Amino acid sequence: MSTPIKTSVPTATGTWQGNGIIWKEYNLGTQREVGATRNDIKFSNEREFKHIDFNGQYGEIEGNKRITKSIPVLTFGLLELTYTNFEDCFAGLNVQNAGNYHEITEDMAIAPGDYHENITWAGVRDDNKYAMIQIQHALGDGKMEFNIKAHEDIVLDIQFTAHYGKATMDEPPWLIRLEN
Repeated sequence: MSTPIKTSVPTATGTWQGNGIIWKEYNLGTQREVGATRNDIKFSNEREFKHIDFNGQYGEIEGNKRITKSIPVLTFGLLELTYTNFEDCFAGLNVQNAGNYHEITEDMAIAPGDYHENITWAGVRDDNKYAMIQIQHALGDGKMEFNIKAHEDIVLDIQFTAHYGKATMDEPPWLIRLEN
């Protein structure tokens, strides 16, 4: 007679809620909430591995693999379309105060100020303790695309890509922090 398989029951410490806030420069003197979001907030890390091959092997050998690429990205739908959000969320823009309005144009250059120390999603788990995903040296390098429909809110898809620091090229530019 076989033993029945029992499934795992999720614990409150192991499940996260999708609610949270996107911050620019989290925990720094210039910290700012980016604004209301809608739809998915997504963290991804495109990673590539390379196996070190040698003559006589039948397959991949444990310990002979290394990471050759890691590109962390944080994406979200932004509902608050303010001029400061355009300036923060899209690299290579020129935002000018023109009196009664702000004019936004392309300047075709990525300035050092287009990089942010960090972009952070801070939220909660089901046990009301915090969870955080942070990318560092973040650049708003997604495409700018408006989907304008009658009687519908405009939500911009925002993409921030983490970058390795010039002096810290071997330190991953992202972290996930879970409160004990």
